[in-house]
Amino acid sequence: MKKIGYLLLITAVASMLLATLIGLTVGLLEIPFGDSTALESILVTLWIVGTLLIFLGLSFLLVKVIKERIQNKEDNYYAQKVDK
Repeated sequence: MKKIGYLLLITAVASMLLATLIGLTVGLLEIPFGDSTALESILVTLWIVGTLLIFLGLSFLLVKVIKERIQNKEDNYYAQKVDK
């Protein structure tokens, strides 16, 4: 579960970085692109996919943390016995 979460986060970063680099390259170098709406839709799609992958990766890591917390007997002991 941990590897899946990290893999999704790395993929998200790569997708968002790719969208940013393409956008900056086209914008700064003023490369003529036939239909700018097609390029914009590609960049927005990459950005949305990256955002969804971030949420999915963080969800996997959150499930892992909650699962480990529930299974850890030592945490339960200290939560009940230690004075606050």
